[in-house]
Amino acid sequence: MNSRLIFIIEEIQNAINFGRIARIIFSFNLNILIVVNFKSVKITKDVEKNSSGCVSLVSIVYTFNTRAVLFFFKKINVKIVGTSVKGLKKINSHFFTLPAVIIIGSEFKGISKKMLSYCDDIISIPIKYSINITDSISIFLYEILRDYI
Repeated sequence: MNSRLIFIIEEIQNAINFGRIARIIFSFNLNILIVVNFKSVKITKDVEKNSSGCVSLVSIVYTFNTRAVLFFFKKINVKIVGTSVKGLKKINSHFFTLPAVIIIGSEFKGISKKMLSYCDDIISIPIKYSINITDSISIFLYEILRDYI
């Protein structure tokens, strides 16, 4: 499994989305998902069902101290990349270097300003309309990993 790419999800609130995210992470051969715990959904039967069992195959780490987690990654020279519709860099023209941490915001608010302040880059998907968080993660994973697979 690949631990050179880690996703941090900020305040995931929907059990269906959380389950789908775990399945996507596992399907792309990743093994770690960090969840900011303030308002995030916990692992429930709905999450398990929507992950098709993958939630138990991925190491899910809940954290309240995102600042310490991000400082740790910066200290060991891991690139921190935020995702936002307001990102000036487009995903299709950005080359991702590994190891990296990708921060995805909540379904309703996106990434908080605090989280964006820790990012080395802020990347957007060039689309007309908003898409589901799970679709965004799939697009990011495809774009990142196609250069490494």
